[in-house]
Formats: sequence, structure tokens, C-alpha cells
Amino acid sequence: MGIDVSPQQLDLDEFPTKNPLRFAYTTAGIEALRKQLQQRTPCLIVIEATGGLEQLLVAERVAAKLSVVVINLRQTRDFAKSTGQLAKTDALDARILADFGFAIRPSIRTLPDENARELPEPFARRRQLIHRRTAELNRQQQTRNTKVKASVQTVLETLERQLKDIDGELDQRLKDSPVWHQTDELLRSTQGIGPQTARTLIAELPELGQLSRQKIALLVGVAPINRDSGSVRGKQTIWGGRAAIRSALYIATLSAIRFNSVIKTFYQQLVLRTKKQETLPDRRHAQTAHHPQRPDPKQTTRERHHTQYPAIPIPPPNINPHNSRSHLISITVALPPKTGGRGNQTRRPAIGDFVFNGRLRPDSPPAAGLS
Repeated sequence: MGIDVSPQQLDLDEFPTKNPLRFAYTTAGIEALRKQLQQRTPCLIVIEATGGLEQLLVAERVAAKLSVVVINLRQTRDFAKSTGQLAKTDALDARILADFGFAIRPSIRTLPDENARELPEPFARRRQLIHRRTAELNRQQQTRNTKVKASVQTVLETLERQLKDIDGELDQRLKDSPVWHQTDELLRSTQGIGPQTARTLIAELPELGQLSRQKIALLVGVAPINRDSGSVRGKQTIWGGRAAIRSALYIATLSAIRFNSVIKTFYQQLVLRTKKQETLPDRRHAQTAHHPQRPDPKQTTRERHHTQYPAIPIPPPNINPHNSRSHLISITVALPPKTGGRGNQTRRPAIGDFVFNGRLRPDSPPAAGLS
């Protein structure tokens, strides 16, 4: 069963009966939806992540002990395009969610409790205040007006007070929860991880400790993803994931590669491995050596042309030095057609071809009969 969530309404559809229903996203609408779900007893409910609008509905379904999966918007859109469904409406989205749940069977994860669901919001507000503080600091450096500077300073003081209040609230939440407090102490025992990184991991990555390291790396967005096709081996790059966690881990890694002996050794090994790969010969050049018909990418267009069509030496003509018209000889060499070209083509003869283009070139080999 799929449920599409919007600010005003809830659209429900079921596979394979295709019986769409619509409810208002209010207390009465949620109660009517709950009665419908009790009558149908679905084995799985698929809901799209819509920036927090789905949290109330998910909490209601969890309280009713129903299996709920919250999936990424990108997954459903890619699935819809793969089925040829290009149109997008709320009712169609609910149908696609139901089809997605039946075809893909996404794994059911343990959803966070009420306290864990409330924890990310103060972190999100803290990031917003930090971005605002950075913008005000930049304005303070650029402005020359005294009144504007005073206004910026007032805003900075307000932002600092709010940041201090949020940090105090987060610290109190971690202390009140024995599990979070233990996790915080465990994370901060690692050199390089400070209080802010530990808080971010606890709030933004509740799956930590429940999944394998490969799945956690892929979830965060730090796992290299292959880009291979046939004999081509593309460059592995990271993609997707949770940007807030990557930003926190980046700052922690900068400190860890200096003071954490394990991370420092691993970092040096990665750097050495990268340098060894850079010293290996280019794969394209190796293919060129085995297949001479393929052009060398390092050659210029003129050099590649001379390699394909070598110059044809032409014996110099007998020029009469007493006849001034003999210095105006013009000869053009006909070349075989290029592969994929437009028929017979000609080129300007180069030096050393014993060919004159226009007047006699002074750097050409001397012709017979001239002194």
C-alpha cells in the first residue's frame, strides 16, 4: 500500500486492487485513514520522505503497529520512469508507491522513537544559525558604515545567544538519555571526533551500530561507487548520502589524519596508492601500441595526418634559370580519401616534399639546374 503525503491531503492506493482514496491531512482525516487501514490490514505501507510532513503520519502508523517504510523521493521517481509513467499527480504517486512496495520489497528498518525524531530539528536550526552568522560576519568585514556595523554586531550577538541556548539544550538531551550519553562518550573517545561531530552522528545517523560498515558508508555517501562498462574502468566517486554528516566527518578527518595514528597510517597508504596509480601508463596509450590504426591522442592534427598519409617525394623539375616564369610553379599532390571523409582531398605540401606552392620556397632543397 502506498500513501502520498502533501500539506493538505493524503492519497492512498493499494496493489493490486487499484482503489484510490483521499483524506484530508487533519486529525479527522488521519482517524478516517486509520479505520481504512484496520479494515484492509496491509502487509507493508510505503511513504515518501517529504521534508518532515510524513513524521506525524509515520508516528501514527508505528503506534498502530503497522509495517511502515519511508523511502527517498528519487527512488520512486526513477521507478516511475522505468515503468513509463511520466505524468505526476498525488493519486499517481500513491499508485507508484504501492507498485514500488510490491516490486522492490524494501527492507523495514527500526524507526526512531519520539525523542529521537525530535533531536534532528535543533541540529537543523543550529546549522541555519551558523550559516546566518557566517553571512553576518562577511557583511561586517565589508561594510564601512558605522550604523550598519552596529546593526550587524547586534544580530551577531543575538545569533550567539541562540546558538548557546541550542547547545545547552542538546547537551541536556544527551545527558538525560543513558543510551545517547554512552554513545557520545564512545564516539568522543576516538581522536579527531569532538562534541559537535558526536552530536551530529547521534542525531543524523540513528542507524549507526545497526548496519554494517559498508552499508553505513553507502548511507552517508562516502562509499566509492563503480563506473564500469565492459572493458572500460571508470573512476570511482562518491554520490548521494547525507550531506550534514559528510561535512561533520570532513572536519573530524582533518584532525584525525594529524593526531590519530590509525587514521594517519591509513591516510598515508591511500595517498601512496594514488601516487602509484598516477605513475602507471595510460590505458589509451597501451591500446594505441597494440592497435596502430588508432590515432595517438598526444599527436597534433598535422602529425597525425602525416602519419596516416606520408609525404610523396616528387623529383624536382628542370627549371631554366633564364626564365623568370619558372619560379611560379604550383604543384598539388592528390591524396587518398580519408576514412569517413568527403572524397578526394588535398593538402598543402610541407617542407621536404620537393613540392612548391606558389613561389619557390627558399628553405626547400635546391632544384637541379639552379646554382
